[in-house]
Amino acid sequence: MPFIRFEGREFEVPQGANLRKVLREQGVAVHNGGSKNFNCTGFGTCGTCCVFVEGDASPKTKVE
Repeated sequence: MPFIRFEGREFEVPQGANLRKVLREQGVAVHNGGSKNFNCTGFGTCGTCCVFVEGDASPKTKVE
């Protein structure tokens, strides 16, 4: 099962899970600065959330 490491925390996630949703469920802020109040809510149009993926991952989509 894949796992996420963030600021000293590590947690497993189901294969194929939505990364944004998993991070939010774990209380991880996915937006920078004031964008937490003004963002596209996951539609991939504003570019205010950003993560780096290492290891095996599916190819990026157009939105990503």
